[in-house]
Amino acid sequence: MVFNVDAGGGGSLGVLPLGDVGRKEQSLPLLHAHSDFVTDLDFSPFDGRLLSTCSYDCAIKLWQIPEEGIKELVSSPLCVLPQLPGRVENVLFHPSASEVSY
Repeated sequence: MVFNVDAGGGGSLGVLPLGDVGRKEQSLPLLHAHSDFVTDLDFSPFDGRLLSTCSYDCAIKLWQIPEEGIKELVSSPLCVLPQLPGRVENVLFHPSASEVSY
């Protein structure tokens, strides 16, 4: 489960396993994904640990979530797609072809 977290400058995400329950500490380990608000995200239908994010900072990034989950601040993506001329609103993995987003 991934959600936007207001961490001052925007662009940070909280990542929790689906089975996780209960109240969380204020110091939840974050995925610092972008320099501006994350507008959309999508998990690959073929690999539940592969996450694609996009943001008002005009970037699209791919992230590999560790099998044990996020235990400390993560800010190094698996891949950064070339910068786009305008802000990116949506990202979505192709539903029937592995490792393709559109």
